[in-house]
Amino acid sequence: MSIAVVTVGTPEARQILSAEENHFLDLKAVEVAPAKLARSIAAFANADGGELFVGVDENKTSGKMAWRGFSRPEDANGHLQAFEDMFPLGQYFGYEFLRWSGQERRGVVLHVTIQSRVT
Repeated sequence: MSIAVVTVGTPEARQILSAEENHFLDLKAVEVAPAKLARSIAAFANADGGELFVGVDENKTSGKMAWRGFSRPEDANGHLQAFEDMFPLGQYFGYEFLRWSGQERRGVVLHVTIQSRVT
């Protein structure tokens, strides 16, 4: 499975980091267990869809989010394999990696888009 690496500018990266988590958006650190992510994806798919960003840390004291992605896309293989086993890439799911232009040392964030399965 080949997944695109998309470069985003500072405005787009800051928009992700400032987004509030809700029923349609979830931000997770790279250490999150793939099984926990699979539950989030299933919940989005059974509702109205949503977006998941893996590689965003939350400072528990300040509540601020920080971009700390995977060092390279291959480091997300464990997450992707779990997703693919449960939710094959197709019309309801999309995956891409986001690289913050000028901030490559911060790594790539896995962006998962989930569409509602309800027709």
